[in-house]
Amino acid sequence: MALVFWGSTKCDLCGKILDVEDQIVSFPNVVQNESDPLYCFNDQVYHSGCLMNNPQWREVDLFFKYYSSLKRERKCVVCGHFITNPEEYLTLGFLTADSKASLFKYNFLEFHSQHFNQWSEKWEVLSHLRQLKDSRLWSGNSLDWIFDGRIFK
Repeated sequence: MALVFWGSTKCDLCGKILDVEDQIVSFPNVVQNESDPLYCFNDQVYHSGCLMNNPQWREVDLFFKYYSSLKRERKCVVCGHFITNPEEYLTLGFLTADSKASLFKYNFLEFHSQHFNQWSEKWEVLSHLRQLKDSRLWSGNSLDWIFDGRIFK
């Protein structure tokens, strides 16, 4: 979440300084695809009213409902056990807001890092991500850690 310093942090839409009495919304730093329509909201903070009056409010609201509905239990998709050691934690993170996209079902999946290569769907995900990158529907360097071979072996 974006950091807020009351009396000095500005709303990223109206530019006015946020006050402790203001109702605010802080957008998480989870959208890594610079081509995603929600990327401009990534790690930003807003007056609630400013955000609700934004033309993209519908997409932002759907994202927040989806994001908050996910259980962040840190449970490995492969073995089903809780991931208690941060050194063993791997997540695919947020891949797309488009619920019709093939990658949508993989948003925020979590793994023990040693179990990821046992996951039966890893090559399918890699193929979809390569298609996005090659078609320029994904921009930025956030996929480099995947494509450099450290994750997919």
